[in-house]
Amino acid sequence: MSSDKIKIPTELLDLGMYVAELDKPWIESPFIFQGFLITNDEELDQLHQHCEYVFVDREKSQISIPQALIEQGQQIKTAPNYSDQGSVPYQVTFEEEFPRAKLGYEEIQSQLKGLFRDVRFGRIMKTAEVQKHVQRITESILRNPDAMMLMSNLKAVDEYLVVHAMNVCIMTIVFARFLGFKPDEMQEIGMGALLHDIGEIRLPQEILNKHGELSPEEYATIQKHTAYGVSILKQADNISNTVLDIVLHHHERVNRSGYPEKLSGQEISQSAKIVGIVDVYDSLTSPTPYRGYISNNEALKSMYDWRGTLFDETLVEMFIKCLGVYPIGSTLELNSGEIGIVISTSPQSRLLPTLMLVRDASNKLYDPPKIINLSQFREDDENLYEIRNIVRPEEYDVDLKRYILREVHHL
Repeated sequence: MSSDKIKIPTELLDLGMYVAELDKPWIESPFIFQGFLITNDEELDQLHQHCEYVFVDREKSQISIPQALIEQGQQIKTAPNYSDQGSVPYQVTFEEEFPRAKLGYEEIQSQLKGLFRDVRFGRIMKTAEVQKHVQRITESILRNPDAMMLMSNLKAVDEYLVVHAMNVCIMTIVFARFLGFKPDEMQEIGMGALLHDIGEIRLPQEILNKHGELSPEEYATIQKHTAYGVSILKQADNISNTVLDIVLHHHERVNRSGYPEKLSGQEISQSAKIVGIVDVYDSLTSPTPYRGYISNNEALKSMYDWRGTLFDETLVEMFIKCLGVYPIGSTLELNSGEIGIVISTSPQSRLLPTLMLVRDASNKLYDPPKIINLSQFREDDENLYEIRNIVRPEEYDVDLKRYILREVHHL
């Protein structure tokens, strides 16, 4: 935080002061923008109601800050206070949660198709239905995040908008859990994640599905989906400012290269930063009719390279830590020559995941697949397995979707 930011009790705030930070996460406040100029009494009343103190930026304020306030205030430098929940034990095992997660994923995806179709035809979005879906996803993730994360690896080429929305919602809630968000906060940011691209419903399909590079005019059209999304959601009931902020700003980048407002890092809310990171990660790892995809590991390497320029550095590093060295759905080659899919990880031993072995050392299919927990082999110190490489599933003719959908029958 800049030395020009002064800690001021909310009862001493005045019109013309620029609020740079709150005494709580922005996601817990009713304010859409992270950083704003106080222009009316209603904003003062909201600040009094929701905060004990805020941090005022002297340079951006339109009035001079009284010297007495400066002397009483605290000129400080802070860093984001993220709570790493990666070691919190799961409530149930992966084997217990996966059947529920699979059923929930499939039912929610089916119902979302109808909901998005209704919006496309001009009907008002049914907020309560969306909230119910997000709550169901959140409850599953609170019990065991690995099950829904595995389902998010069902990368379908058709119905991309719905599948992408589902996957970004799941990964965002998993990430929020990792960062220490409360359940209601997880649901709110998950709501924004599920609806982040709803404005694309109003875009021409020939531009959305275009093969090759977009023209400047086409790219400008694509950028309108954030404003379209806000317009759609403002017609619905009970849409929070946080959700609207995510929909409008998830394409903003910390170096001001994003859109629609070219905000800087300090001006982008935490929630929009989080969904922006997850959105790009899922886009990189998902096939579409008009472009290919890269592996989970390759995508994380790219995200790491973009930290501090496109994305918040701390959040990117926490996101990589959240997904782990071997993200759920990764395809691994063992020292035995066998090929397996990561289906679960233990918070206590992320380097030793549980695998579904799909091919043996001679490249023959396991039917049914064989489930092994590498951490148990390490504990028993017999027939020790080691991970040799992260591989692309197509190199070994591994149909990830087929195996995930079959997995429930072999637990």
